[in-house]
Amino acid sequence: MDNGIIAGMKPKLVAAVLIVAALIFFSGCAVQNSDLSVKYKAITQAGIKDYTTTINVSPDGNYDFEITGQIQEKFSKKLSQAEIDELIQLVQKNNFFSLPEDLSAKPGDCMDGATVQMEITLNGQTHKSGGYCVQDNGFSEIGQKLYDIYQFDPAIVEKYKNLNGY
Repeated sequence: MDNGIIAGMKPKLVAAVLIVAALIFFSGCAVQNSDLSVKYKAITQAGIKDYTTTINVSPDGNYDFEITGQIQEKFSKKLSQAEIDELIQLVQKNNFFSLPEDLSAKPGDCMDGATVQMEITLNGQTHKSGGYCVQDNGFSEIGQKLYDIYQFDPAIVEKYKNLNGY
């Protein structure tokens, strides 16, 4: 080959390599990859309706919801990136990693409440918090979002739409 032809190809080759590298970099940034992991457990002992609710979110976005006891229910789904991002924002907004480990209500402030424990891992940091009859708004907001993912999924809405009150 002529050196002039090779010299003319070098800028094109360099440009092509830079374009491919940029595409790989930006496509990797398009989906946020996190290590979000949530373990949520609520034990409700209300006489006739004793049950335990367990919700787990794994780093790969799998969501598992299960109620055991006198009420039985199982549900699983893959969370969208938007749902994962919303959970991450709630954890950060509510300063979950700054909450005390024991958020139990003071004796006499609550009767017949649930005992709730939540363990969250995010960005390599793990923290546990919860207790009996938790009344912390931030903790409760995260827990409510975990329930809402189940309650408002189209498959669950369809399943229960003919029941009273739904």
